[in-house]
Amino acid sequence: MLVVVACIVILLGLLMPAAQGVLKQVDKAKASTDIATVSVGLRQYYNDYGVWPTNTSATLTAPMLQDVYLILTGSNQNSGNPRHIVYLHIKAKDLKGVSTTLSSGLYPVSAGSATTNWVDPWDHSYMMSFDTLGSNSTIIPGGTANASFAVWSGGPDGAVDNASTTAAKNSDNIVSW
Repeated sequence: MLVVVACIVILLGLLMPAAQGVLKQVDKAKASTDIATVSVGLRQYYNDYGVWPTNTSATLTAPMLQDVYLILTGSNQNSGNPRHIVYLHIKAKDLKGVSTTLSSGLYPVSAGSATTNWVDPWDHSYMMSFDTLGSNSTIIPGGTANASFAVWSGGPDGAVDNASTTAAKNSDNIVSW
């Protein structure tokens, strides 16, 4: 009996690293899917209204992203989406409370001293930037991307590495461009 238990423990020990690798790939796939979903919603919004849901070309801060989220979900009662078309659905399980000092995220809604953000699988906020000047150049960390908009996640380490750093440092970032 002890030999059987020992064999099972050894087999489990051999399988655990493989299972962890699969889980990491699942998280990266979820982040890529989320970014693709937002990208589709942004393109549809632009096709309907001819403008981006923001008027700044800088990387968006929490209050600006709150407006973008409300516009894309059709929740904005004031402006930006007068027809209340739903371009984006976000699951409640993907919303997390974060510090109000956070400078980016997609779903910041005031909740006392905290902000609720739409977060990636590692609980870091997604980030966005738009080309509001029509130059097909969007500001991203460390430079620009030849795109009308950019959506990205810092990946497992949460660090949004500069584009000028080595590819190895950027390998965990998930980006739309």
